[in-house]
Amino acid sequence: RFLPEAKRNPALVEAARSKLAAMAEVLGRAIEGRRFMVGDSFTAADIVVGSALGWMGFIGELEKYPTLAGYL
Repeated sequence: RFLPEAKRNPALVEAARSKLAAMAEVLGRAIEGRRFMVGDSFTAADIVVGSALGWMGFIGELEKYPTLAGYL
């Protein structure tokens, strides 16, 4: 999405998607049913995770992970 089609490396894209899926699975389990990342109040952890999820949305990957999308 950031590079022209001719400059993209499909193997690298697939490797990155695989890593993202593994991270999303772990994070999804950690936040399922929770309002905040740590404890019962908003912390810096929520800011960091929210930022990462925002970028996932920007690149079109967040909708694949409804638990993560719901966290936002």
